[in-house]
Amino acid sequence: MAISESLQADLTSIIPIEQVFQKHVVDGSSYFFKERLQKIDWEYELRHELAKSLDVSINDVIIVGSAKLGFSLKTEEFNQFDFKFSNTKNPRDLSDIDIAVVNRKLYDKTIEQVFHLSRHFEKDWIEKNWKMNAFYKIPDNLHKRYALYLAKGWLRPDLLPSSFYDVAPWRPVCDDWRVKLRRKIALGFYSDWLYLKHYQMDNLDRLRNQLNSLEA
Repeated sequence: MAISESLQADLTSIIPIEQVFQKHVVDGSSYFFKERLQKIDWEYELRHELAKSLDVSINDVIIVGSAKLGFSLKTEEFNQFDFKFSNTKNPRDLSDIDIAVVNRKLYDKTIEQVFHLSRHFEKDWIEKNWKMNAFYKIPDNLHKRYALYLAKGWLRPDLLPSSFYDVAPWRPVCDDWRVKLRRKIALGFYSDWLYLKHYQMDNLDRLRNQLNSLEA
């Protein structure tokens, strides 16, 4: 587990987990751009370009996941950044650059556009147009997975129909940076900070419990 001394110190202290989230997930530079690339300005440039393409504030766009902390909060093992690639050496296994965009207007606008595009979730349209997309080549119930995440307060662009994603305003930025960084840019749109905060805090709490059990 590649956890910084600062984060470990905060997690093993009595600091409220919400403050840990704000300090280490929201604020400060990311592990990938600061430690791995040593190009902090690139992080700002990526956030700026995405914010402009989405017509949101740059403060609504933050790096999250292993690219932010240096390890993944969503796995039980808290695997370090590029963990899978270190074993396979396959470029496809390089860790994504996960980016959260928290903006209610953008979230609602995208949901409405998809609603109309899918003819109000018409079954025949879904069968023809929403079983596969640029990310998933094997037929799947992508619309159900899309709806499940909406219930959690966030939208996964990689689950959108191809006909929407192909013309999405953020795609050129993600494609350009994918080439520049040689790794995928993965976005998540959140309707409110509440949902991002609790998703991250639940995982931080789990890590805190694990660290405290090791010290006990």
